[in-house]
Amino acid sequence: MPKYISNDLCLLIRERAYSKGALSALENEESQSVADFVQLRQKIRNLRKQKQALVASIGVLDAEITKQLPVDPEDIRSIRRKPRSGSKHGAIVRTIVRVLVSSPTPVSTPDIVLVLVVELGWPYGTREEREIARRKVVQPLRLMVQKGVVERLHDTTQNKVGIWNWVGL
Repeated sequence: MPKYISNDLCLLIRERAYSKGALSALENEESQSVADFVQLRQKIRNLRKQKQALVASIGVLDAEITKQLPVDPEDIRSIRRKPRSGSKHGAIVRTIVRVLVSSPTPVSTPDIVLVLVVELGWPYGTREEREIARRKVVQPLRLMVQKGVVERLHDTTQNKVGIWNWVGL
């Protein structure tokens, strides 16, 4: 005949089972954290080696620059090799020029923006994303107006839709 246990003893047994399960989960998490720590420590070592190699390379470049030109190498600003927008360098201007040249009539800013959104995969869902895309198009167009290759046909004082025409080089 089975021996019955009290509710208090049953609660104690259940609490011990929960505690043992929690301990097992903590041990698994600890071992994973140790493995992550080892990987991160190795990554830090690799980054420090790369950093030392770059510092040595910069020293050689600085010596060569100062030998050829009396300039302080610290005045040279740092840049990254990759474009920020995620597209190839000059893709925005190339696409704008292609759209303007291929159109027999003047083109509006929203039409140019939509072409760039499709071709370059820009996000265009929210109001902020649409404004960012518009600014990415309008700024190069303004520079092209200053250079004289694009003509602005809209009135800028009344905040109307921009209309642009290709003049040429």
